[in-house]
Amino acid sequence: PGYRAYEDQEAIEEERRLAYVAITRAREKLYITTARQRLVFGQTQSMPVSRFVRGIPDHLVEEIGGSRQGEQSGRSGRTSSGGWLSDTLGIRSPAAPKPGSGKQPVVDTKEPIDFKKGDRIRHPRFGPGRIIACEPVAGDAILQIEFDSGERKRFLARMARLEKI
Repeated sequence: PGYRAYEDQEAIEEERRLAYVAITRAREKLYITTARQRLVFGQTQSMPVSRFVRGIPDHLVEEIGGSRQGEQSGRSGRTSSGGWLSDTLGIRSPAAPKPGSGKQPVVDTKEPIDFKKGDRIRHPRFGPGRIIACEPVAGDAILQIEFDSGERKRFLARMARLEKI
């Protein structure tokens, strides 16, 4: 749930409803991943597994890579591909070095983000549009796009599959 949802029981129920809708849309399999830490407003914070994920009955869950509760499980270790298994649900980091090894993780920087406010773009699903806001974030950018249909969406630039037009 979002941070503000913790303050209001009604907001928590709305978050629960949204999670349920998302989960029930899976046709055959649903993959849920979680991270031990996240960058939030420029600060690294520990992130507990969502109460909604913890609420999924055990017989419906196949755990890969760690503890479902996000606690130290003793199952963390080296994978055959050279990455490290996290102690949280479903996390595999192929580029992460062994903790304490002194090596820095390899970061795939790809190409620099080349979008700016005012750029015309095309999205494979939503069609043509214009970037109305571009907020740099951790080597990427959050783009707010107004599509020609009038619909507005926010995307992480590296994940959006946008084409400049």
